[in-house]
Amino acid sequence: MSKRTKRHSKAGKLKNQKKSIAREQGSTQKIHEALELLDELAKEKRSEINQLISEKYSNIQEILDESKNIYKETVEKTKQSLSEAVVSGEEKIGEISTRIDRKIHENPWLFIIIGISSSFLFGYILGGTKRLEMKHRV
Repeated sequence: MSKRTKRHSKAGKLKNQKKSIAREQGSTQKIHEALELLDELAKEKRSEINQLISEKYSNIQEILDESKNIYKETVEKTKQSLSEAVVSGEEKIGEISTRIDRKIHENPWLFIIIGISSSFLFGYILGGTKRLEMKHRV
């Protein structure tokens, strides 16, 4: 090979290396631009996703708050109803006991007879079942 051919081949190699480097730089630049574009899109999508999540979370939070309020109202109404029922029951028991006490004082012999009669009947019924048990044992 002559000197000229060697120089020509060296020049060709240098030219090819420059082209290769230029291609690599162009490819690197394109890759860099694509990555920047992807990063921008990711930021946009991230903000959209964050917005959707915050909207859904606020909806869930509103539902929970509303449920808490309904629960509190229901508990308060139930407490009030139970308090009223207890007061009403106490009043009725007081009225009934007062009425019974008054009637007993008005006619004590009637209640004494009723008490004796019910005791006699209760004793007779219990005694009768014990008599039947004794007959079956023998």
